[in-house]
Amino acid sequence: MISEIYGFPVYKGKFSNPEKVLHYIQECKLEKSDKWNANCLISAENGSTNVGEEENRCINDDIFNEITKHASEMLKELDINLNVSPSECGKLGCKECRDVWVNKYTKGHNQNMHWHVDNERGILFSFAYFAKYDSEKDADFVFVNPVPRDVCHREMLKHPAFSKAVKMDVEEGDILIFPCWMLHYVTTQQCEGPRITMAGNLYEIKSEE
Repeated sequence: MISEIYGFPVYKGKFSNPEKVLHYIQECKLEKSDKWNANCLISAENGSTNVGEEENRCINDDIFNEITKHASEMLKELDINLNVSPSECGKLGCKECRDVWVNKYTKGHNQNMHWHVDNERGILFSFAYFAKYDSEKDADFVFVNPVPRDVCHREMLKHPAFSKAVKMDVEEGDILIFPCWMLHYVTTQQCEGPRITMAGNLYEIKSEE
């Protein structure tokens, strides 16, 4: 299902086996990194660069295929003739450059406003998967309105289209896919949780190998 957030398409779908995915990614080694704008624990120093041992992989073929399937459904609904996957090199079968990581938030953790734009790497879309998430207690995923606040009349700001930000309505097992330039952040986690998400980027598939 696609909704429009500040003029841009945001896809929301649900994984077919969220329990299995959570069981797998909970085994990933997580650390803090000074290269990120967040104080949560993560499985990557920078995108597909894993922390710790080389075998510390937070994504297997089943998860990769599930992400790619939802990306295909989004593009089909948008009527865009394009194939994408998390493989940064553009080769669908490559397992060495899957740009996916795990985030674990406990009390006091948050992530500052950011986007995933990187012209040199060719990122097209980004995604967030909510592996362990309590919508009543856990921190919110929020998109930020890119419209400059100082050019809007105060009466305009009362309309949802000109709101400062919008909190996404998501549940455990949901995936959001959105253009990489959409600004977003995670509010401060107020409970112990943990809140566990999987995030990453999508690239054009240039080879089926």
